[in-house]
Amino acid sequence: TGHPGFAAAGSAGPPATPSSLARAASGSTEASPGTAGAAVWVRERAADALASIGDTRALPALTKMLAGDARSIPSAVRGIAKLGDAKQVEQIQQLLLRPEREIQIEAINALTRLADEENGVDVRDRIAKLADSPDKSVRASAAAAVKALDQRLSPSQIQAAARAERFAEPDHTMLV
Repeated sequence: TGHPGFAAAGSAGPPATPSSLARAASGSTEASPGTAGAAVWVRERAADALASIGDTRALPALTKMLAGDARSIPSAVRGIAKLGDAKQVEQIQQLLLRPEREIQIEAINALTRLADEENGVDVRDRIAKLADSPDKSVRASAAAAVKALDQRLSPSQIQAAARAERFAEPDHTMLV
């Protein structure tokens, strides 16, 4: 199925290349106010296509989309989750603070996939904070992510982090 106003497949011009898809995904093409919805649709499809191709050269365009139209962010996050690695975790974690449910859920899913041994405990803790979300879908996604991270990360690492937190030095130490 296509988007209203777009030509049928095969009649729209030359085939897409990773670089043309990256330009489309990052919003490098100008859209008039009347075509803003179509531009978002094009960016989403371009992001999905870039992730499907599996070309990591798409990461800069997908990362740029995170600062753009909120309607395009979930597609960008899915692409980053597929193509990225732990280097993208910090930027994706910021999306947990967004008010949009779909963005939060996609960020949770991406972080679950991108977390590694180095940042896994921090990622798990940040996601676990969403267990108190007023949104049922966000709470369910957070609970599933915490469970998946617990299964994937080494139990000894999680235990060591919990011990370190329990024995963390208080802000003020009184010497007797």
